[in-house]
Amino acid sequence: MHRSMEMISKGDLIGTLYECAKAVDNHDVAMTDWLISQLQQMVSVSGEPVQRLGAYMLEGLIAWLASSGSSIYKALRCRDPTGPELLTYLHILYEACPYFKFGYESANGAIAEAVKNERFVHIIDFQISQGGQWVSLIRALGARPGGPPRVRITGIDDPRSSFARQGGLELVGERLGKLAEMYGVPFEFRGAALCCTEVEIEKLGVRNSEALAVNFPLVLHHMPDESVTNQPLVTSCAWR
Repeated sequence: MHRSMEMISKGDLIGTLYECAKAVDNHDVAMTDWLISQLQQMVSVSGEPVQRLGAYMLEGLIAWLASSGSSIYKALRCRDPTGPELLTYLHILYEACPYFKFGYESANGAIAEAVKNERFVHIIDFQISQGGQWVSLIRALGARPGGPPRVRITGIDDPRSSFARQGGLELVGERLGKLAEMYGVPFEFRGAALCCTEVEIEKLGVRNSEALAVNFPLVLHHMPDESVTNQPLVTSCAWR
């Protein structure tokens, strides 16, 4: 008790969380309840980084005690941004952070290298947004020695993002189609307005005759693996 009170008096959030976890592990109900009441005054989901982290760790301890992990997870899940918000955030991030541009260019470079000898290429983009990532790749494929391949892009995006791009996925296809025509790249676009977690292999139009590239910009962590779904999306795409 003395150690816990000392940490609380110093405002030692991490140390107090540790003491609370120890009390939980020792099944010390009285100490656990008291420390939780103290920690609730020290954490904040909108405070400093350590306060936000502490808030989620505290909720995790409470969820463990109440055996209510799934409901707590749903309650804590971050609010998805609206379409206009998403576009604004991405634009600011792209302009301010060179790593964002680097990610796009690195992905495009890896795809270009992987399909350098392919005549038919299918790209599945799990967050097509405005399709801006593919401008440099289409340009590069148009200048490829021996001629460009036939490129097919399946663009997946949340239907709510249509507000961000000022129209539906068909507008993305039109823009990329005009760009591909400018660079002499045979092009086909297919939009899929659904959340990335709702994607099924049948909706992707995968063809065995095409080299397949899959792009997960900032959404891979949302994709369920085989431990939570009986649809093995990754292993069923017939990669080559």
